[in-house]
Amino acid sequence: MPASFSVNGRIFALLTRMSKEKELISMENIDLQLEGHTAIITLNRPDALNAFNYETLGELQQAVEKLRSNREARVVIFTGAGEKAFSVGLI
Repeated sequence: MPASFSVNGRIFALLTRMSKEKELISMENIDLQLEGHTAIITLNRPDALNAFNYETLGELQQAVEKLRSNREARVVIFTGAGEKAFSVGLI
């Protein structure tokens, strides 16, 4: 049932269209998860504090190209695995 709200005595329904499809693309250093209109790119090198190397940069480029061709993705969340650091940068 959609959520509803009232303005000046008129009731409006709030409709949302959500895709229930989920897709996970795992590479060696990056995971790309697509769920509805949201894409999550996760740097997955926690032992190296998610440092970028040339392989990681290449995988990031592949992920961005995949998102560029995806008409559903509207938001990209960029995150890092592990608890110590998001990323220490380029090594």
